[in-house]
Amino acid sequence: MTARRAPDNRRPWRGIFCDGPTAGQDKEGEETPYWAVFVGDEDGKPVGKTYWPGTYAGAIALAEDMARDRQLELINEAQEA
Repeated sequence: MTARRAPDNRRPWRGIFCDGPTAGQDKEGEETPYWAVFVGDEDGKPVGKTYWPGTYAGAIALAEDMARDRQLELINEAQEA
């Protein structure tokens, strides 16, 4: 009888990162804060699209929704501006 191997279901770790604020410019050229929200790898590097909400509350809400929907850990390093 041959032993059966369990399927290799290991996937690279992913998490939802929320970081900022980062200084940016609005359409009129005025300096304004933005926050980054993205799915990242174990080094905190984005592995897909980065979203740039213009408010702290918007960034937190988006990150929490993404973490819940994708069942990933939330790494919140954001601060209010």
